[in-house]
Amino acid sequence: MRTAADFDGVYAKPDPWGVAQEPRRDRTLARIIAPYVEGKTVLDLGCGEGHLTAAVFQSAAWVTAIDISQVAIQRTPRLANARFAATDFMSPDVSFEGQDVITALECLYYLSPEELEAFFRHARHVGHAPSSALTAGERPAPSPMHLRRVSRTRKSVVATQVADWPTRAAISSTAMPL
Repeated sequence: MRTAADFDGVYAKPDPWGVAQEPRRDRTLARIIAPYVEGKTVLDLGCGEGHLTAAVFQSAAWVTAIDISQVAIQRTPRLANARFAATDFMSPDVSFEGQDVITALECLYYLSPEELEAFFRHARHVGHAPSSALTAGERPAPSPMHLRRVSRTRKSVVATQVADWPTRAAISSTAMPL
């Protein structure tokens, strides 16, 4: 499942994964991520209907949140510090330039190993390195080569700070079970 039509079909039913029904997860994510995003610009990749964007990025200066599904984007909340757009974050037109923080919450596991490699290749060529890259997910990433240092557990929240974005060196992670 990786096309806009695939995800539009899933989002035919509002909140298909029950994201809005997990307040404990929201509080945990917000507590872990807040120090990384407070007062910063955030590019939120794979935002879905915007529930996590609203719950987690309240302290960000500005959030650009994108999702492949137009149906999901039509349901996003109006937030004073965010703009939502229907865009495939794998598109070469998506720029990471000028963002302080790039997030991919609950979405990287939809990428094939080849797409995940392409994603990191694209991110590595960012002229202005973001101060942090954050990922979180309930499933392990399809390519452990990239994220094995981030998370080996199911049902955990992971905040990853990348000190050297182009090489992904000096990665420090905080994992907290839900």
